[in-house]
Amino acid sequence: PGLSSRSLEISDHTTDELVSALVEAPIPGVAASRRIQSVFGSDVTPCSSVVAKTWHVASGDTQADAVSQLVIFNPLPTDAVIDLSFASEAEVGPYTPPELVGVVVPAANTISVDLGAHVRRRDVLSATVKARLGSVVVDHIQTFDGSSGRVGFSAKLAIATTSESWYHPVARLVEQKVVSIVVSN
Repeated sequence: PGLSSRSLEISDHTTDELVSALVEAPIPGVAASRRIQSVFGSDVTPCSSVVAKTWHVASGDTQADAVSQLVIFNPLPTDAVIDLSFASEAEVGPYTPPELVGVVVPAANTISVDLGAHVRRRDVLSATVKARLGSVVVDHIQTFDGSSGRVGFSAKLAIATTSESWYHPVARLVEQKVVSIVVSN
């Protein structure tokens, strides 16, 4: 109904481990977000209202205590073919693992890419997903398992645009908290 919200549990509809959702409404004015809960925490982020050819993840972490994963969804009725490239604070220029060139994302399907399985351990790792055929939606899931003292979880939609200006409101921080802005070019 109008002026209301509703939550749909994915587990009520499927037991698959890797799941994506397509929300379609008969009228404009609907907004959607996705909530993930894990043993490391929970995260809520808006869903994408676009399917794009290029997506950027500005800040991932592939250290020993971290799992950085891209979840790539092709909601379209034809296969997509993507290339992934990476940049870090330690290297000059992009790095493109040969096994992540020409990756097929089947029609109406989702794949997952563990970044740590393809790149060196880095504190800051940026990723770019480019579709040479079709378009996709990209989510970034970051987990810290506590083995090096960091425990946490975040799941954020990748960025489908680049810009000359970016804005981000930051809450006032208490002691022992750090906020960084990561810029990927």
